[in-house]
Amino acid sequence: MEIDRELDDFDWNSDSCKDGLKYTIRNCSWFKFYDFVETIGEEIIKKETKDDIYLDTNQSLHDITPHFEKYQKQVNNLFRKHSVEWLLNSNSKLETALPKALAERINNTEKSLDKFEAARDHYKKAKGYALGTHKDSENSIKESISALESVGKVLYPKTATLGDVLKHMKKDESIPKMLVDVIQRFYDYANSEPGVRHGGSKKPNSDELDAELALHLSAAFIRYVIKTKSQSD
Repeated sequence: MEIDRELDDFDWNSDSCKDGLKYTIRNCSWFKFYDFVETIGEEIIKKETKDDIYLDTNQSLHDITPHFEKYQKQVNNLFRKHSVEWLLNSNSKLETALPKALAERINNTEKSLDKFEAARDHYKKAKGYALGTHKDSENSIKESISALESVGKVLYPKTATLGDVLKHMKKDESIPKMLVDVIQRFYDYANSEPGVRHGGSKKPNSDELDAELALHLSAAFIRYVIKTKSQSD
């Protein structure tokens, strides 16, 4: 990553490199400080997961990255102390801080998608666009819908779109009809919003709050549909 000064022997000397790093961090541009926070965490994770033997286990990332977990905790405590509106997530990416209950639900949704690889990828993108440092409301809403659609296409294999999925839900009555109608309205909103599902000639109206709402709605619908469908099968 780029820094605001040219490195010299002081930075590469094993006795003084720590002081050099401190100086660089304390004197860099404010936005580059946050880049440092993410990069340092990423390097810790790389170091702790470099042995492929760990990646074949059922352990969570935190189980095999104790040093990163400690780093993450210290960073987040520091941010809370100074009222910084970011938190470092388990992948060493900064996200908008959410109330604890909401954050737990979002994380639990991501975990529930382990068996839905495509949906998990869409959901991670939606989360990154909605809560990350480079926000993109339109793409976040699109990915939230795509995550829900992807789950539906796995549960109903002969479907091609979320609209098809909703028709099958109504037929097999696994999901209450009125709730299916709510999901349909959510889908209609995304399809009609300029720049979300399709390109448009009008400027998009969606903002960060719309993206965050879509992320939470998608999370709630995904968890509900997966659990309800598994119980009915």
